[in-house]
Order: sequence, then C-alpha cells, then structure tokens
Amino acid sequence: MVEEEEPYPGLFLLTPFPVALAERADGPADSLPPATLYVHAPEAQRNETLPHHRERLALTGTLELGALEEVNGRFSTVRLRVDEPLQSAIPSNPNNMDKGAIE
Repeated sequence: MVEEEEPYPGLFLLTPFPVALAERADGPADSLPPATLYVHAPEAQRNETLPHHRERLALTGTLELGALEEVNGRFSTVRLRVDEPLQSAIPSNPNNMDKGAIE
C-alpha cells in the first residue's frame, strides 16, 4: 500500500514495492511505478480516509480497465473496486496469508 502524506477518502494505491508520496502539491512529480493499482473502497467506506498498512492485503472485487480520472486528479488505467469492508482485508497474522493475496 502506498504511504500517502495526504490520502484521499475511499481510495488508496497499491504498488509492487514500497512507495511513499509527499504532499498533494507535488502533483505528478512522484515515484509511482506504472504498475500502480488504484483501489476503491466499498460504498460504506467511500468517505473514510483509510489508514496506511505495511502488511500484505487480501482484496477481492471487480477489476476495471480503461482510462478514468480519479478523485485525486490522476488518471488510472487499472482499478479494483473492493467488495468487502477493508478491515477484513487486513490480516491478523501477515505470515499466514493465502497465495492469492495482493501486496
């Protein structure tokens, strides 16, 4: 999960390696890799600012493809709309994760 200084409610980013983003004022001048996945919280959590987690997350939902302007002003080409509340995706024991987990 990307560590954002100022995260947006209901949205977070996943990358294949740890990334930290500075303030929003930096705009597109950041180190996000091309393999960034935009993750949208379920409807019940759309207004929540989700805390950063360093652990692996197990997420299920609908994968969407195609250009879309996100609430953070960036454009995504791949996004995941999560089905379950995100608290259930955070493992109590990160060493015991299923192989299908997304990091």
